[in-house]
Amino acid sequence: MIVKANDPRISWQGIISLEVTESFVKPWRIPFKDRELFPPKEMLERASAPAGVRLSFHTDSTFILGKIENPKSEDPAFLDVFCNGVFFESILISNANEFQVRNLSGGENFIEIWLPQFTEFRLKSLTFDKNSSLRPFVDDRPKWITYGSSITHCKTAEKPSLTWPSIVSREHGMNLTCLGYAGNCHLEPNLAMMIRDTPADFISIKLGINVHNHASMSVRTFMPGVVGFVNYS
Repeated sequence: MIVKANDPRISWQGIISLEVTESFVKPWRIPFKDRELFPPKEMLERASAPAGVRLSFHTDSTFILGKIENPKSEDPAFLDVFCNGVFFESILISNANEFQVRNLSGGENFIEIWLPQFTEFRLKSLTFDKNSSLRPFVDDRPKWITYGSSITHCKTAEKPSLTWPSIVSREHGMNLTCLGYAGNCHLEPNLAMMIRDTPADFISIKLGINVHNHASMSVRTFMPGVVGFVNYS
């Protein structure tokens, strides 16, 4: 059974938007259609990397084949597969055009695939056992948005499920949306409004290091900027 990446039975979690084309679906952590409003280029690059994003669904298939576009990354890119909330395996997808998950147990399982935190990901299709079941995962856990810099983006975490937001969300049973943008946490009003418009039960913000390192604010403007960002979001 082959399903397209935009099949409604596949749940994309932790996204802000999806870029849907004839050949692939790509997750974004900003509104894709309004991406020109989120400069500079480095910000777009960070927002296109799916930190904290998961593919989630229920299936009784014992096998999953994912067709992807070859990820372009200087660093190793992994998928982390969880089955019924338990780590199952990590899959290296650097320089690959597909991935496989084998030997899943019989009966319906909840599958959650954590996407690489610092590499773009384009999914073309998923293939399951013939006549297998497939239904979306409806997440009723509290929604948590966390905003920050590289400390939140976690490029150097060994695997996508080992970033600190990923670990915290699993340990505390929360539905994560990670808005860590390495080197690009500068209290932009459009990001505050994006957070405001995204459903959440909890919001956490990690501020300061990018503002300091890039001198994007002064002693005079930093505190009002923080107050304004919090009020907007």
